[in-house]
Amino acid sequence: MVVNIQELTESLAHPPIRHAAMVHMPIAFAALGLLLLLLLLLTGGRSAYLRWSTAALFLLAAGLAYLTSISGEAAEDHLLEVADLAHESLEEHEWLGEWAWVPLAATGILTALTAMPGLPARFGFLALALLAGIFCSGWLALTAHHGGQLVYVHSVGVGTLGEAPSSDDAGNRTSPDLPLIEVPQEEGTKAGEAIEAVVVESESTDTQTPSGASNGNP
Repeated sequence: MVVNIQELTESLAHPPIRHAAMVHMPIAFAALGLLLLLLLLLTGGRSAYLRWSTAALFLLAAGLAYLTSISGEAAEDHLLEVADLAHESLEEHEWLGEWAWVPLAATGILTALTAMPGLPARFGFLALALLAGIFCSGWLALTAHHGGQLVYVHSVGVGTLGEAPSSDDAGNRTSPDLPLIEVPQEEGTKAGEAIEAVVVESESTDTQTPSGASNGNP
């Protein structure tokens, strides 16, 4: 368990891996926030627990989205040369990621404003919060789409953990030593005697020929 935690810590210290791990957090919190926002709509915006839980989730998602954009900038420094076809997707992904926190924070604020007294104000801010939440889902989905294209289509960020071994290094590698199996001396002696008896019997059989065959009779 301690080894796994140490390996996880070392992996997260590498910017591309840290960014790949962080991108899922704002998406997860925003999706959960949208679900609670729909439940808040079903209650007519009267549930204070759903209201403040939803607002907190979207504000938390906004903060995580901002931190994720910072990790993305750090990961960009570790990228190899990007092809022209991938450069456009990289720019769009970077721009969407840098500003993703804005609609998320706006959705949280609009949700909190549903606490204002008066039915028109509550339903008005609730409708705006719902539209903003749906807009956030599309924004994050588009951001994730460009990120997926960079990795799975253009292979951007793949192989940044280290250089592949050269052919000389591969040729100098030796196969690992195989473990030796210790056989008890008594069993080894018995096995050797059995093999020796079989060999002696086989040699004696080959040297003996039938008498009919030596006289030329069939």
